[in-house]
Amino acid sequence: MPVHHRFYSGTREYAQVVILECGSKSTPLIAGVCRDAGVCTRTMAPADFEHYAAASIPKAVFVSGGPDSVYDFAALQIPYGLLMYLNHNHGTAIFGICYGAQALAHAAGGKVKKASFAEVGTHMLKMKHVIGGYLGGPVVMNHSDEIASLPFGWERWGSTERSAYALFGTDNILCTLFHPEMGDTQDGEKLIAHFLYSLARCRQDHTTGPEAFVADAIPFISDAAPEGGMVVGVSGGVDSAVTLELCRQVLGRERVYGIHVDNGFLCEGETEEVRRLLGEDGMIYEDAARLFWRTCERINWRNRHEKDYFSELRQKVGERFISVFEKRARRIGGIRYLGQGTNFSDIQETNTGLVRHHNVGGLPDRMELEVVEPLAGLHKFEIREVAEYLGLDQEIVWRQPSPGPANSLRMWPPVTRAKASPVARANRILEEEVRRYYPDPRDRPSQYYAALISGRMAGIVGDKEVYGYAILVRAVKRNPRESYASAEPFSFPDDLWRTIDTRIRAEVVLQDGMPIVAVCWHGTGKPPARIECH
Repeated sequence: MPVHHRFYSGTREYAQVVILECGSKSTPLIAGVCRDAGVCTRTMAPADFEHYAAASIPKAVFVSGGPDSVYDFAALQIPYGLLMYLNHNHGTAIFGICYGAQALAHAAGGKVKKASFAEVGTHMLKMKHVIGGYLGGPVVMNHSDEIASLPFGWERWGSTERSAYALFGTDNILCTLFHPEMGDTQDGEKLIAHFLYSLARCRQDHTTGPEAFVADAIPFISDAAPEGGMVVGVSGGVDSAVTLELCRQVLGRERVYGIHVDNGFLCEGETEEVRRLLGEDGMIYEDAARLFWRTCERINWRNRHEKDYFSELRQKVGERFISVFEKRARRIGGIRYLGQGTNFSDIQETNTGLVRHHNVGGLPDRMELEVVEPLAGLHKFEIREVAEYLGLDQEIVWRQPSPGPANSLRMWPPVTRAKASPVARANRILEEEVRRYYPDPRDRPSQYYAALISGRMAGIVGDKEVYGYAILVRAVKRNPRESYASAEPFSFPDDLWRTIDTRIRAEVVLQDGMPIVAVCWHGTGKPPARIECH
C-alpha cells in the first residue's frame, strides 16, 4: 500500500469520547459534531474497545449506525457487557444511533423486529418532553427495523408517525432511531451537545474553526513533507484548491506544483475556467482525455451489475490519475509527494463499501510518491470555511463538488467517448443557466448535474414520431453541515426550468444523430436515492 500521511483534526489517542464504528457512512459526522462542540474523539471498531478501555476509560461512548439487523446471525456484536460495566461503575454515558440504538435495546431486553415499512428520509419527531433544549422536528431516518418494546425501566422520549420509540433511553443512556449527526436533522447538534456536556460531563479540549485548523495543519504538512517537492492534484474544486494553497504556504511555491488533468469527461469549458481561477504560475495542465477514454472503454460491461462496473471504473480512473501525476513528477524531478484533497466522507464511504472513491479506493498498491492528505479529517462545509479564511476566490469557495471520474458516472454502460461530448454540453448549459439565475454562488443548489438516461423513448419532431434520448437533471439543497450523507431535492423555478429544458433539447445531440426528446427532473432526496447516478 502507498505511504499515507493523513491529518485528522480533533482526534486523540486517548479521548474523552469514543465512537464505536458499526458501518454507517455517517459515522464521521458524529466526530465532526463533537469537534464543533469542542470535544476530541477516537473512532474504533467495537472489537477493539475492550483493549482500549483497559488503558483509558472514556466519559462517553457513541455506538454508531450500520447496515446490520440485530436478529441476523452474522450481525455485528457490540460490547454490551463492558459498556454497562463502565456505565454503572464509572458513569460513562452511552449514545446509540440507529443500529446502535437497536443493538443496545435488544441486549438490554427490549424487542426489535422487522418494520412493516422502512422509514427512510426526513420524518417529523414529536417529543414527550424537552431534552436539554432539544425540541424535535424534522429528523433523518434510514432503517427497516423498529423497536417493538423497550427494556424494563427505559423511557420513551420521542416518536415519529411510524416509530413509537424513535428517541428513548434511561439515565445517561440515550438512543435515537434517527441520525442526529446529519445536517438535515433539525438541531441534532443540540441533542449531541446535551449528551456530551450534561450527561457525560465532558470538558472542552478542542478549539474549532478555520484559524485553529490551519495552525494545526502547518506542522503536520511540514513533518509529512520535510524535503523534496510535491505535486497536488487540482480539479478546481474547493478540496484540492485548499490543499494546494495550504501546501504552498507551508512548503513554499517553489516546492509545490498544481496539476489539473482533463480526463475527457469534464464539463464543457471546465479546464478553461480552472485556468481563469488558478492561473498559470505553478500550475500544470495535462490533456489526458484519450488515455482516460481508452481506459474506460476497455472495461468489460457485458453481463455485469452496474455497481460492479462503476466500482471498477472508479478504480481504473484513480490508477490513471496516479500514472499521470507520477509521469509528470518524473519529468519535473525531485518530487517525493502527492498532495490530495481527500476529505472525511471520501474515506468513510470507501471504507464502508458504499462507494469506491477514486482518490481512496482507486490508488494502486505500489506508488512512487507518498500521499499527503491534510483535509482527511474535515467535511465539505469545514473545508469551505478554511477556503474563506485563506482568501480563495468565492467561485472556488462555493464551487459544487464533482466526482473524480466526472461525467463518466452520468451515463449508462458502456462509458464511451461518444457519450462524453453531449453530457459535457448538457452540463455546461445547466451550469450557465444556474449561474445566470443565481449570481451569488451561495444561493445555488449544493450540487447539480445533467446525466444521460439509459434507453430511448418516443418523441415528436416536425410532426413526425422519432426516437431519442432523455437527459436527467438532478439538484440538491445545501444544508448547514453539507455532509452529503443526507440531502433534500432542490426545485428550480418554472422559468429557469423551461430555459434549461429548451436549451438542452435544442443544443444537445448524440453522435449517432439521435435527438434529446425529454429532459427529466430527479426530485427524490438522499436517502433513499443517491446524489450521483453511479
